[in-house]
Amino acid sequence: MHTITSRGYLSFLISAAIAVAPLAGIITPFVAHADTSSCTPNNTVLNIVAHQDDDLLFQNPDPLHNIAEGYCVQTVYLTAGDAGRDSSYWLTRENGPKAAYALMAGVTNEWVESIKDINGHSISVFTLLASPEISLVFLRLPDGGVEGEGMGNGTLEGLWNGTLPSLDTRDAVSSYTYTDLTSVLTTLMNDRQPGRINTHDFTIDFPGSVTNDHSDHIATAFFARAAHTTYTTPHTLYGYRGYMSASQPENLLPEELASKISTFFAYAPFDIDACQNIDACAGPYSDWLHRKYITASEDGGLTLDICSNIEGEQTIVPDGHELNDAGQCVLKANVCQSVVSDESDMTDAETHAVPAFVSPLWTATANIPGATWIWNALNPLNPGQEETVTFTKHITIPGTITGASITIATDDTYQAFINGHFIGNSNTLDNYTAGNEDFYDITSLVQSGDNELSIVVLNMSGNPDPTLNPAGLRYRLNISKDSCDITKPVIGTVLVVSEPTRATVSWTTDEPSTSKVAYGADTAYGSETTEDTTLVTDHIVVIEGLSPETTYHYQVISRDTAGNTATTDDATFTTPASQDDNGDNDGGNGGGGNGPISGSGGSSVPTLIITEKAKAAQTPLGNMLITWLTNRLAYGHVIYGIDTGTPYSINLTQPNFGYPLSVPSDPADPTHIDGPMTMTHSYLLEGLVPGKAYRYRIVSHASPAVVTEEDTFVIPTAEGDVATTTTDTSLTETTTGVAQTGTTSGSPAAQSSASIADGGATAGAGTSTPLSDDEGTISEGNIETDQANDTTGNRLVASSGLITAFAGVTPWQWFLIVLVVAAIIFFVLWKRKKDEAQQ
Repeated sequence: MHTITSRGYLSFLISAAIAVAPLAGIITPFVAHADTSSCTPNNTVLNIVAHQDDDLLFQNPDPLHNIAEGYCVQTVYLTAGDAGRDSSYWLTRENGPKAAYALMAGVTNEWVESIKDINGHSISVFTLLASPEISLVFLRLPDGGVEGEGMGNGTLEGLWNGTLPSLDTRDAVSSYTYTDLTSVLTTLMNDRQPGRINTHDFTIDFPGSVTNDHSDHIATAFFARAAHTTYTTPHTLYGYRGYMSASQPENLLPEELASKISTFFAYAPFDIDACQNIDACAGPYSDWLHRKYITASEDGGLTLDICSNIEGEQTIVPDGHELNDAGQCVLKANVCQSVVSDESDMTDAETHAVPAFVSPLWTATANIPGATWIWNALNPLNPGQEETVTFTKHITIPGTITGASITIATDDTYQAFINGHFIGNSNTLDNYTAGNEDFYDITSLVQSGDNELSIVVLNMSGNPDPTLNPAGLRYRLNISKDSCDITKPVIGTVLVVSEPTRATVSWTTDEPSTSKVAYGADTAYGSETTEDTTLVTDHIVVIEGLSPETTYHYQVISRDTAGNTATTDDATFTTPASQDDNGDNDGGNGGGGNGPISGSGGSSVPTLIITEKAKAAQTPLGNMLITWLTNRLAYGHVIYGIDTGTPYSINLTQPNFGYPLSVPSDPADPTHIDGPMTMTHSYLLEGLVPGKAYRYRIVSHASPAVVTEEDTFVIPTAEGDVATTTTDTSLTETTTGVAQTGTTSGSPAAQSSASIADGGATAGAGTSTPLSDDEGTISEGNIETDQANDTTGNRLVASSGLITAFAGVTPWQWFLIVLVVAAIIFFVLWKRKKDEAQQ
């Protein structure tokens, strides 16, 4: 994925966006706009955000793509975005998204306003005249401030947490309770029938802050999530990261970034608080514009959500539903986790209360199977007094939650909370009797990860005999998920291949899971790679931006489809020294062959090998996908051609190295074309001729080694036929060592091929020169070409097994060698003639 990393490039894009913003073509090609009659769940998106720029900053370019594809798009703004100001500010600000959406649609900025009555609330809805499938909805509730401190008009956070019973809109035409706002959002969903609902990040919680997220963002996400649980059309809810996206890597394509910036600058003139020029956009705005992250998603929607009663005699339970103990019709629970009241893991929050955790003698028991009565009597120090005890329990819930419910029975009264949210209460005395338990659906209140359940129980004063005046609590919490899998992935052996400024970490898991590595100077880590959400069992993660000769702590992290996360214990790796121009740290480790050598050996680098042989997989007819693995990062390419029955000659100086074709290819430079440096190599060969046999060779190289392997395959003659492949086992793989700079002493000794392949220093006299990164040995049978640069830039060629022993010899040294050899030959011939003359 391409990323944008320079502020200078941002300035250029912003300048370009401003210059061409009047031209709608910068955003999308022409779209044949549809009216709302063509909107279906498959092509309808509903965005629910807090403020008038939130969708442009945190969700774009997704709205851009949706509109370009002709989707029906409606965006709902919960607050007026007023920042405590009067209507002259926030009414003007509403013109910002109108201009932005008109630009995204490529039409004139003309809107039609209508006042909708939704559940007794008057709501302003604006429809884009030239594209009626696009509309904006303004609820105009008060802006609560970043930390939820409010600006004198109440806050969404207060409405969500129950500290405010209702909240008035800034235009004074409506007032909303918690239930009102949730039901209005559900009605909007039922009206538009979206298959996708986008909102803020619902995986985080209050309090709001500049390092967490805006309080209004969090509350909006919670209200949207609560509403989606009662929206019955099948759909998916997505949460988008807000302020914290600034700390993530940039992840937009250049064209996406340019369009996103242009869209934002269509909005900005209508908001005096928005950055209006390039300099003002430096900082958070620039960070947000460069990024877009989705933190979580949830599927929702039921075919039926009630049970029908026929003439009061028969209850019809629809498919996928069941009756609970209270006789209510609920979604049939795929219960993956059940937590009941028991005598363990309970924390008494009241310092003056002393729960005994022993069940008293009850005259009747409420029907909550598996749950145990906890607490016992009044405070034993003064049994006659009224006593309140708060029971708290922490529950960890892995994975995506599809349903949650709790059943409670107490004596005498209770108030229940989860994650700080009020669940319900009862003032009924003797609530422990059978049939008096209370049932609550708390799906919208629980969260993946840690949850805190708190139940406050009051026992009225009375008889000091606990058998006559018992006190206690009984409950069952049921959690349903898409999958009842609660087993973490098992992580196998972890391998780290480190380079001066990067490290490649690989490991295996026993089930498909995601890939991430946390790393840093100590066990606090402090940095982590972006999670690769591709579900695999063989994991490879590359850590960039490391420092040479530095020890790093790390742990690998894998998460399966059910959300179960496995981590390894802390481990360390150390990066090697930087490579210098002489290649002193590129491979050699000292003596090669049998002769003593002393010199600057450098750091050890694993010998490059192909760890998984090449595979040829048929894609559409006429295409073949070639894949292979190497044990460390390497460049790669595929050279190929129709099999004529004669192996192709390998020559690094010829186009495509002697083969007719190459992938990657570049007509301007067909001799040294490589794909990206990776351990997982994949190249698509296209336009192949059906019925023909092809011979191909994979090539991977990383200084100082080159490895190759040749196979053949036959292209089928028709769709549905299977491609056939063969492997020529007579072909070899060769790696070549790098010659190190050093001084030798003693006589040179013959080196074995293994010594050369493993990177040993070259035996011989004088100074040797390493191979360059883009050159090396490719071996095929008896054809072998090895090219290197000597110190004067001359090309040296060694063939038929003479690999690199004299690759660093200068022309002057070659002259001396030839002179010595000639002298020896002259001496031998002279001696032979002399001997013959004496005979």
